[in-house]
Amino acid sequence: MEERYLKMERAMQEQELAYEISQSALTDYQRKVKELEAQLEEEKRIHQELKDMQNHLEEVNRQLEMQSAASYDERARLAAERDAILAQIEQQRELIQAQEEEKRAIEAQLALGAQNRLNGDERRLSGEQELEALDNLRPDNERQAMAVTDIDYAKRLEIMRLELDPARDRNKLQQVDIRYEENISRGMDKYRTLHAIRQGNTKKRVEQFESM
Repeated sequence: MEERYLKMERAMQEQELAYEISQSALTDYQRKVKELEAQLEEEKRIHQELKDMQNHLEEVNRQLEMQSAASYDERARLAAERDAILAQIEQQRELIQAQEEEKRAIEAQLALGAQNRLNGDERRLSGEQELEALDNLRPDNERQAMAVTDIDYAKRLEIMRLELDPARDRNKLQQVDIRYEENISRGMDKYRTLHAIRQGNTKKRVEQFESM
């Protein structure tokens, strides 16, 4: 009996951990997507600036060709302007290369984040399946008490509550019903109280989980 309780507790812990991992991976994934979107916008802006610089360079070169008979000072000014534009273009190309490398790094992190989300979902599913398998080993009357571990337990129990006589005698309720109603009245469910359950000895903790 104690071994079964330990297995159930381990499955509960695994399920909660998997959920936290999945949520953390999702948050990180969304952040990386926003970073990539910003990176693409920045890359677009840099490419446009490079295009403008190249157009300016072409214009300066045309002026140099047309100013063959112009003064030395004018030709020197145009040549200096051309050299400055060439330097800016080189810097812009280096910036584009750095942006490309950063974009590839973010894309790789996105792929890893997607895998982490998948791993978290698989671990959570494994925990749910283990809890279900352990639940199937229980007698029928005990499995009815454990039905609240299903993810849609609230909907099913609410339907059952509506079908019951609203004026039923509380003294005739089973202890599990009383505990469940007390939990619901306090706004508590399985996922909100997993941390609270983790107190006391193993048997008590699992029994608290069963009676939610």
